[in-house]
Amino acid sequence: MSQNPDDAVPAPAQPSAPSFEQRLPAWQRVSNSFLENWIFAFLIAMALRHFFLEAYRIPTASMEPTLYGDVAFSKADHVVVDKMGFRFTGPSRWGVTVFQYPVPEVQAPGGGEMKAITPDGERLDSFPFRPLLQRNFVKRCVGMPDDVFYIEGGDLWLQQADGSFGIPAKPPRVQKALWLPIYQHGADPGYLPWRASRSTISDLDGKLHFSFADDQGALFSQPLINLYIKPGPVNVRPRGSNRWQQVEVSLLAPTFTFAGEQGSIYDLRSWEVNRLTTADLDSQRYGSSLNATMSERIRDLRVTYEIAEIHGEAIILLSHGGMNRLAMHVRDKGWAIYFGDQEMAQGSEDLRHRRVSLALVDGLARVWIDDEEAMSALPIATVAVDDAATQTRLQVRGEGQVQFRHFAVDRDVHYTHDGIMNDHRQAWGQRLSAFAGAQEAALLAAQRAQILETRRIFIPALADERLRQRLMTSMENRDTGDMDWLRPLGVSPETALRVPAGGYLLLGDNSPFSLDSRTWGWVPAANMRGTVILGVLFPRVRRIR
Repeated sequence: MSQNPDDAVPAPAQPSAPSFEQRLPAWQRVSNSFLENWIFAFLIAMALRHFFLEAYRIPTASMEPTLYGDVAFSKADHVVVDKMGFRFTGPSRWGVTVFQYPVPEVQAPGGGEMKAITPDGERLDSFPFRPLLQRNFVKRCVGMPDDVFYIEGGDLWLQQADGSFGIPAKPPRVQKALWLPIYQHGADPGYLPWRASRSTISDLDGKLHFSFADDQGALFSQPLINLYIKPGPVNVRPRGSNRWQQVEVSLLAPTFTFAGEQGSIYDLRSWEVNRLTTADLDSQRYGSSLNATMSERIRDLRVTYEIAEIHGEAIILLSHGGMNRLAMHVRDKGWAIYFGDQEMAQGSEDLRHRRVSLALVDGLARVWIDDEEAMSALPIATVAVDDAATQTRLQVRGEGQVQFRHFAVDRDVHYTHDGIMNDHRQAWGQRLSAFAGAQEAALLAAQRAQILETRRIFIPALADERLRQRLMTSMENRDTGDMDWLRPLGVSPETALRVPAGGYLLLGDNSPFSLDSRTWGWVPAANMRGTVILGVLFPRVRRIR
C-alpha cells in the first residue's frame, strides 16, 4: 500500500546557532547588561540635565534671604533650575535666573579664579591645558534689553514711553517673596522699639498694648535702614572700643548685652557689627564689617497687624515725614483709610482679628485686608531717603487703648550703589608713597585696570548722547588729568544707562554684598541658563519667586 505524501512525518528542525551574546561566558553577559542599563540611565540623566532641569548649590550670600548661600554643603540652598520652559519664554523681569559668568576666567596659579584676558589684551586660556572656566551664578533679572534705567533711593527706575522715569511695580507673587521681616512683636522678648512722650507702650501676655494720653501716640524708633545679617553669631563692640564680643542676633531679635550695656544691631552709629566669616561673599573686597550701604535709609515699608481689643480709636500711620501720609483709622466697629486728608475707603465691619497691611512701596500706597486690596493703589510723591524731613516713619496714635495680637514690619529689597554707580575719582587719583613696594604698585595698577574696564563697558551705554560723547573724550584724555569720566553713572535721569540689545541687567537681592551687573556689566542672552523654581534647605522645600 502506498503512503500519502501529505501524511509523511516532517524532519525534526535543526537547532539554530547560538547568538554572539549566548556564546559569551555568564559573567560577561551579566556585566554587559549592567553596563548597558547604566549607560542608558546616564544618557537620559545628561539629557534631562542639559535640556530640562538641573540642580545647583548656592555658595554665596548675594541672594539672601531669597536663597541662602554658604560654603558648607548643609547650610546652603540647593536649587532646581527650569531649562526647558526657559528655552521658550526666555528671561523675565524679576525672575531668579541662573547664568554663566560673563567675564572669561581661568584657574589662578594659587587656586581660585582669575580673568582670562589681561589689561593688555593677552589671552591666558589654552585648551586643553588651561581651559576657560564655566562658572554659573544666580541673580535676579531686573533689566531687559533696551531698558533705560537708573538706581536711586534703593529702587530701580525705568524710562516710560513719554520719556519720564518711574518705579516698576513688582508682580504680587514677587513682592510677597521680597518682603524682608525687620520687626515682629514678641520675637525678641522685652524689645519694645517705640518712643512716646505721654502714651504708654507695653507687652501684655504677648500682645502689644498702647494706652494713648495725647494725640502724638508712639513713634516706631527702630532705625529703618538697609541692614541684613544671617541669624546667628556676630562680633560686636562699641564704636571706638578695641574689644569684641560674640553675640547671637537676627533681624527680628536684634538686641544684645555687652559688658552690662544693652545694644542693638540696628544702632550702627553706636555699635560696630562684624560677620564671623567672609567665605560666603562674592568678593573678599567687601570684608567682614557691615559696609556703609547697610546704613542707608529705606523708603519702601509695610506694616501688618491684627487687633485683639480696641476701646476708642486707633490710627496706624505710615508716611515719608510730612508727605505720603497713609493712615488706617480703626474704631470698635468701623474703619476708614485716608491718604493725606482725603478719605479713600471705609467700612462698618469689625476689624478685630483680621489681618491688615499698609505699604508704601514702588511709588505706590497700598492697603490690604485679609490679603484683599481695600483700595486702589495710589501713586505717591518721590522723596529723598536721606532727607530727615522725608524719612520713612511709622506711628500708632489715637484715643483710648488698643491691643495688637500681631504687629510686624517688613521692608522691600533695597538696591545700593556699587561698581559703575560709585565715584571713582579718588580711587583713580591715588598715588604711591615713596616707600611703596612692588606689591603696592601691582595692587594700584590692578585697581585702575578694573576701573578702566568697568568704564569702557558702561560709558558707551549712557542714554544721553552728549554726555556719552563728553565722557568718552574724557576717558581718552585720562592721561592729561581729566577725571570727568570717573563720575557716578546710572544714579539719576541725567546719567541713565541703556541695556544693550541682547543683554540683561542682573542684581543680587542682598545688594550690599552682591557682585553683579553693577560691576561686571551686562549678561548676554547666550549666557542665560534657566529660571530657579525650587529652593531646598533641608528639610524645607519652597517655591522661589
